[in-house]
Amino acid sequence: MSNHSVSTSFSDQIGILAAKLALTLSPRSTSAPGLAALKISPGLLACLLNKLAKPPILITGTNGKSTTAGFLANILKAEDSRCHNWSFIHNRSGANLPSGLVTSLVQHADLQGHLDKENALLEVDEAVLRKVTSIRPARLILATNFFRDQLDRFGEMEQTIKLVQEGIRLVENGSLIINADDPNTCHLKLPIQESSTNKNSTFKESSGQLIYYGISPEIWGQSSSPKIFAEELASCPACGEDLAYRKQWLGQLGDFFCSACNYQKPPPSIKITELNLSPLKSNICVSLPNNLELKVQIPLPGLFNVYNALAAIASAYSLGISMESIKEGIENYQSLFGRSQSVNYNHKELRLFLIKNPIGASEVLRLISSDPKAKVLIAINDNYADGRDVSWLWDAYFEYLAELNQPVFVSGSRSSDIAVRLKYAGIKQIHYYHSLKDAIDEFTSIENSNPSNLKKDSSHNLYVLPTYTALLELTKIMKLSKS
Repeated sequence: MSNHSVSTSFSDQIGILAAKLALTLSPRSTSAPGLAALKISPGLLACLLNKLAKPPILITGTNGKSTTAGFLANILKAEDSRCHNWSFIHNRSGANLPSGLVTSLVQHADLQGHLDKENALLEVDEAVLRKVTSIRPARLILATNFFRDQLDRFGEMEQTIKLVQEGIRLVENGSLIINADDPNTCHLKLPIQESSTNKNSTFKESSGQLIYYGISPEIWGQSSSPKIFAEELASCPACGEDLAYRKQWLGQLGDFFCSACNYQKPPPSIKITELNLSPLKSNICVSLPNNLELKVQIPLPGLFNVYNALAAIASAYSLGISMESIKEGIENYQSLFGRSQSVNYNHKELRLFLIKNPIGASEVLRLISSDPKAKVLIAINDNYADGRDVSWLWDAYFEYLAELNQPVFVSGSRSSDIAVRLKYAGIKQIHYYHSLKDAIDEFTSIENSNPSNLKKDSSHNLYVLPTYTALLELTKIMKLSKS
């Protein structure tokens, strides 16, 4: 049902105007316009969400939110080009706090708050999900995974799961999409359906409103299953006893079970049955309900991006998107800034990978270590959006970089912390720069200066691993748009 009739207060209108003026002055800003608007009108997010013609689609979790949302957005664009009924708002920049959500919504609103798109695909911070769904229950909620991340904000894993569980509010026939390989996301439950006519009505898995996706354990041979260096779960989230695994392949993701209770990996209805990983792309075969099968090439590297694509496929299937649009959307996807993206700077190609927690960083480091020509710059900040606590650096497997036998460049407000971590990881040469601008300039010109440890004709692939606010600083330095 359309909500265009929801009233817009005078303060809401002033807030929208302030945000639009801020966007005019700084078109690339992702959060500041919304922050200014919310100071004028604290209820503006509620006003705009309630103006949406259809309930929002929400993506939350620790790793992969932006890339998964990007895949799904590309799928919806492909579907819209076919049937013209999927116009949508998307916070593509990844700004997933209330200020970022308001900024994205205001860009599609007139001064009365009326929106020019019917749908909204929103990446939402784990702690913000309940705020959004308390305003407007969702049409679909996707939980990608739960790893330790920003412990100063979320506390231990149990608190993250609790926050997201509190946020699971769906409209009738809404869908909850869950990663079946993650024992943490599998602990989420569908709530009692909120209905004014039947308070005892509950969601039923058989009705298709709870959808699990995952990887079939059979695809991992004895030699192909990855080594696990940063396990994220020591105990069963249901009973507290130790979990066991028939096969484990990424952090706590795998074919898990608890010998003390009945908690185990649920059978996914959408699963990968064939997987071929390569340094630049991956090929997968996905089994879906109703004997459907989809073979698709993912144009991004790494097992983590396989999960991102699979999550988007599961969500798109739940939304009734055609197989043609799903395949087209995945295969034609172009990565977001900083998420497995290649950019040019100082006449060099840089490959950017956002890092922010042990598992995500370890997977990126493993990918880089497979490239014998890799050279690495790591920029670590501890601003609020990064997380103040950087102890996660000691849980990420930086030892991968020692295998490259190359100097590593470090910068950022916590550059000394990452330098110490790299020293303990066995990195013999560490180049320290207080200024990220100095670091990136030196990093991209180092081969031209012909240092003694490099041959004159040497050629390297340059990788930059920033935290979130360091990535934002890079956008300013490189004068690149994140859109």
